Amino acid sequence: MGGRGVDRSGRWARYVDSLIAGEDTEILVGTMVENERAVANIEDILAVPSLGFASVGPADLAMSMSESDPLAKHPEAVQSPIDRTLDACLTADVLIDRIRSSVEETRTAPDAGYQIVRTGGDVESTRTVLGDRLDELDPT
Repeated sequence: MGGRGVDRSGRWARYVDSLIAGEDTEILVGTMVENERAVANIEDILAVPSLGFASVGPADLAMSMSESDPLAKHPEAVQSPIDRTLDACLTADVLIDRIRSSVEETRTAPDAGYQIVRTGGDVESTRTVLGDRLDELDPT
């Protein structure tokens, strides 16, 4: 497992040839934990041979638990299933992934046990990019 760090596309570009040359030699199989059924069966899911990682989908998990109310209305309700998934992954020695929204959450996620951490998401990225562009168009 690699160390912590941030890679920029300029540094990454020099590795492209070696990455492309070996891209079809390995397969990493993962699973998404996005509903209560997955959480209830997490130990069985993690016992699948050659499972490489589990990824927690907090927004989908919250939606499945709260009859389609937004995550923002029920953040505490979804934390227990997320913690259960994290604990099960650590016990089963399966990598666990979590998307974090803020810089601080991203920095502290590895200390909480997450080995794969993504920062920002599709919605957050879209909101930021579109917000910046709209501000440029109408700076008032």
